[in-house]
Amino acid sequence: MIRLFATDIDHTLYCAETGEIPQENIKALKQLIDRGVTIVLASSRSYTGVVKLAEQLDLKNHGGYAVVHNGAYVVRLSDGKLLANEYFSRQEVGYFYEMAKKLNVGYSAMKDNFIYATDYCDIVDYDFHHVDMDVLISKNIMDFIPDEVCQLSFFDDEQDMYSFIDTLSPKDREAYNFNVPQRPVMDISLRHVNKFWGIQQAMKDAGISADELAATGDNDNDVEMLKAARISGCVANGSVNARKAADYVLKSDGEAGVAQFIYEQLIGQNLV
Repeated sequence: MIRLFATDIDHTLYCAETGEIPQENIKALKQLIDRGVTIVLASSRSYTGVVKLAEQLDLKNHGGYAVVHNGAYVVRLSDGKLLANEYFSRQEVGYFYEMAKKLNVGYSAMKDNFIYATDYCDIVDYDFHHVDMDVLISKNIMDFIPDEVCQLSFFDDEQDMYSFIDTLSPKDREAYNFNVPQRPVMDISLRHVNKFWGIQQAMKDAGISADELAATGDNDNDVEMLKAARISGCVANGSVNARKAADYVLKSDGEAGVAQFIYEQLIGQNLV
């Protein structure tokens, strides 16, 4: 039986084109909650970027979890206990800042409700308007980035960041985790960190195994959790890698693909 349901938010649960989460998705999630399934919001957003959705689903009273910053920061929502906080050292933050300058791409760090970036771009604009993040832009970004940053990113609206992965040294690719959630953006995490690693911290806390996990996502940063789950789905607008990793390809984010997965593959197959 499925006891834990993990879902990505942006471009999976939430549709950027309409600027909202389809109500069918909310209703389906609430049906899972009513059946005793624990919900995990697994996102590249910061913790403050998922709080409103957690409140909408009343996850404080239903034992849910927030797995944010691509898995680096994990919170038990019932009491706000921090289960994981995997952050970069100040030296590492500076190292990638210098790398961004050499690559001639934008650089950003995210903490709490702030994005600290060297330039404005589509992804920063998205987080400002859709995630309600505050933004600080500065060429001297190292003067402002705080300590204990969990997520760093390179970005360039004119570039496909997949091509940049091949330019990274073998040493860097061995030491860190690089993924492309959207083509103009490359997120950087510590090597062991990904969404499934964060979900594992929640599973340990809840006493739940991967065989009791279902997941939905849309992009490369969802691949590990889609592969690891007992059953998984990728929305139709997802990346090639995410669609390959999932058991089912669903309707798009705007067509409530998450609700389709819940009704057809979980409730419909008596897995919850």
